Amino acid sequence: MQLHSVQKKGINCLDVAQNLILTGGNDGNALLFNRQTEQIQSTCAGHKKKINDVAFVQKEEQLLALVCADDCKASLFDCSSAKGKIVYKIEGHKAPITACDVHPLGFLGVVCSQDEQFSFHDLHEGKALNYVKLPEHSSQYNCLKIHPDGHVMAIGGADGAVKIWNLTDDSLLENL
Repeated sequence: MQLHSVQKKGINCLDVAQNLILTGGNDGNALLFNRQTEQIQSTCAGHKKKINDVAFVQKEEQLLALVCADDCKASLFDCSSAKGKIVYKIEGHKAPITACDVHPLGFLGVVCSQDEQFSFHDLHEGKALNYVKLPEHSSQYNCLKIHPDGHVMAIGGADGAVKIWNLTDDSLLENL
């Protein structure tokens, strides 16, 4: 089964939650596939360039997806219908947004970008909390992951360095 466009083939990222698979493709769409019904449950369209990362977001009974793309934007989609609806846009970055993750508490989203910044967002309220550019770091960010305990986050850059960020007090713990 081909999930994404035939013209722009390729799945770049995915996230899994129970029987649901969220994929991001070269076609600029994120698709929510239900393994039980073997059907696409929701199509999240709205990005003009390839999708770089996706993540499920917890909000009560709502099914939400955080999607980041090469068009320098990230979007939070409500996936409860066949056509996903954008409920929050992240537009403060000046280069492709390469990765995203969601804090274990479910409301805090983090995205990183090739503009040498990462940013924190309250996904339940739909607002930016903080944009961070480390003065001693001048490299594009390619990936990030929040530790399951929610206290630290690792961010990888094009320069080969990994930054360990303390989420409790917003400070750099370690530079590897």
